[in-house]
Amino acid sequence: MAFECDPKMATTIKAEAVRWFTSKFGMKNPVHASKFYIPEKSWTGQSAWWFEIPLRTIETPKSAEIHLLCQVAPDVKDFHYLKVPVQFLKTEKPNLCVRNNSKLSLFLSAEQDEMFVEKRGSGKVSFGRLLETINLTT
Repeated sequence: MAFECDPKMATTIKAEAVRWFTSKFGMKNPVHASKFYIPEKSWTGQSAWWFEIPLRTIETPKSAEIHLLCQVAPDVKDFHYLKVPVQFLKTEKPNLCVRNNSKLSLFLSAEQDEMFVEKRGSGKVSFGRLLETINLTT
């Protein structure tokens, strides 16, 4: 199954995520957000989050961290916050998926037994230890 990202949804969830993040932590850049993909909308057939991070963000960083915001559940305005050191992405890059569009493509599992494990690349890299918050209510 081919994976398609709805640009309108991506914009909507990013705006919501940035509002949430700013209210909880103040604004920090760069911020990337993903809606919660239910199994029927996910190319793995499992619940997941999808991020595409330009390689230039990693290769010439303007910040020591990248902030990934994962929608807790469909139609929910709360997020899991992964504070990802750029060095972590540099180190794990060989185990991750780099697409032809010069973007790092992360497909993180939202399944309970594999929460925050990257499914697209070859390394099954776990992002779970980078979790900063769990479901803070707005």
